[in-house]
Amino acid sequence: MNSKIVGFILSKTTINYTPKINHNIKNIDIAIPKGRLTIFYYGDLAQCMIGKNSYSMGFPASADLLDHNLLITINKDRVIIENDWLGSIPLFYNTKDSIVSNFPKVCLQEDKSIDEEGLYYYLKYGFSVFEKTIFKRVKFLPFYSKIIFNTEGINTQSKEDPLLQVNNFKGSSEADIWDSISQYCSKKEKYVNGDIVIPTSAGFDSRIANYFINDRDRVKNYTYGISSNQEKSFEVQQAKIYSRKLGHHWEQIYLQKAFEYYEEWHDLYAFSTHLHGMYHIEFYHKIKHILGDTPVSMVSGICGGVFSGSNQYKKCTDPHELYKLAFTHGLNYQINTQTEHLKLEKEFMDRYCYMFNDIRLYPIITMRLKLSLLSYSINIPSIMGFPGWTPFLNFEIVMKMLNLPAERRRDRTWVKDFFASKNMLPHKNMFFQDTKNRLNFHLHNNYSFQPLSDDFNIPYLTNDRKNEINNYLGNINFTSKLNYQLTTTRVIKELLKKVGIKNKFSDFLTDYQTLKAIEMSM
Repeated sequence: MNSKIVGFILSKTTINYTPKINHNIKNIDIAIPKGRLTIFYYGDLAQCMIGKNSYSMGFPASADLLDHNLLITINKDRVIIENDWLGSIPLFYNTKDSIVSNFPKVCLQEDKSIDEEGLYYYLKYGFSVFEKTIFKRVKFLPFYSKIIFNTEGINTQSKEDPLLQVNNFKGSSEADIWDSISQYCSKKEKYVNGDIVIPTSAGFDSRIANYFINDRDRVKNYTYGISSNQEKSFEVQQAKIYSRKLGHHWEQIYLQKAFEYYEEWHDLYAFSTHLHGMYHIEFYHKIKHILGDTPVSMVSGICGGVFSGSNQYKKCTDPHELYKLAFTHGLNYQINTQTEHLKLEKEFMDRYCYMFNDIRLYPIITMRLKLSLLSYSINIPSIMGFPGWTPFLNFEIVMKMLNLPAERRRDRTWVKDFFASKNMLPHKNMFFQDTKNRLNFHLHNNYSFQPLSDDFNIPYLTNDRKNEINNYLGNINFTSKLNYQLTTTRVIKELLKKVGIKNKFSDFLTDYQTLKAIEMSM
């Protein structure tokens, strides 16, 4: 088995908690001055140490904070927690009750007073931003910072942002990047034991991850479909072709009951984000059932698209426009209010003005805003026994990508040209591939809907809106099905948008999943 620390709780008093998602997780309690450190892990904890009293949540364990990582260092009179340059393992803390953890729910104790500003931004973005959560007592640490826990309590410190070194990578070539990715993957591949699981879609991120593994016999590719007939989904069809071309083992995973994992998702992410990554929980549970106790690791495509040029950016100088950089895709709650809060957006733009002044760094802004949500795609499999690694969170590789000429980055031209040269571009056979994303509707219909409760009341939510959400999602009828079919069909949906007809199911579902995470926390 590979070894990995999946979480910790640092507190002055004992907190009883174990992640529900993986019953094979072990824990160890370490006495510290005026407190207790509990580390959750699997495998050999000694393999997760980088010194006599230092632990790494990276995989494999490392002192490098310019990659996916988090460090825990125990000194005589204090414990220091440091996160990585992106904040890819979200870290929460409660200064009043002296608790620090990557599991937000344990930081919330008896005082559940709502922070109305934090609530507003959570609803607006669909996840916690600007270091605030919906509760006054619980905050989260910004990227590349440290928390110092001692007998006097908790204090936080920021460090100099490594992004200030971006110009050191000017002149990087595409060949440099491919060589760096190849070396990175080769080094990891030699270290990890057993099979290498790569969740493979139709996209370029998993394509890159697959291409740069040397030992094809170790690779296990798995894919789920997003259309009504999952087997006909373009994700499945493209992944199957590409995997077999490389000689990799490939299987399709059928998703049926993902929404039954709301509790498991909330156990890990609580009020920090809307209910979101249940697909992945069912997906990896089924892969675990196939592989059994075989040693595995997992290569993630997290952030690869954004860093390699999938998004197009314009300079942002107005706090009103900052929200657009988060690319929420509508996965949030539609706030109906006359007052627009912009205080924290303005403070964020002032504090990190050097990022907003350099268009190359805008993909970093997106990810630093959004990783409180997107981190699940590497952290959930890691907690479930698939320790994750990726070249796309490595500082040097990302800096080289961001320094490519704008015309080569646009629409990921440099990536497409690379795969065209290998005869590995996606196949375009629309007759046999379904590009419609109807998976949420299928999963919702397989789930026993739990409505928002009558006594759940928060600012920005009226009883009328709550009843509207409950009635629509709890009573899917012919009209709702017809609306969904038409508004998820190419060409037709664009015509319907012009006359004001929207996808009602998706709007109600995202409102519900954003609000339900709050209700479950209260």
